[in-house]
Amino acid sequence: MQKSLYNPLIERASQTIDLKKVNQLTEYYESDILYKISQSQNKKLSIKQYTTGFSLKEKRCFLGLLKHFKRVKITYCLEAGVLCQYLIMA
Repeated sequence: MQKSLYNPLIERASQTIDLKKVNQLTEYYESDILYKISQSQNKKLSIKQYTTGFSLKEKRCFLGLLKHFKRVKITYCLEAGVLCQYLIMA
């Protein structure tokens, strides 16, 4: 019986994070969201509405970047018994 050489901690440490790309994507999404918020009348943008045309990969990327946003924050509203997420200016 062979012992597995797989170690999740080693794999995790070997993954490289391109911080420059993360910062570029964060800046792109923030500026796009701020533009769309400024165009809307109620000054908030539904996350569901914003990510409608995104592929699965783009949605995962966007949702992962939400924690890096500085100029955009998430707010939650209860509408018809459903909790909705909105993006607002910070």
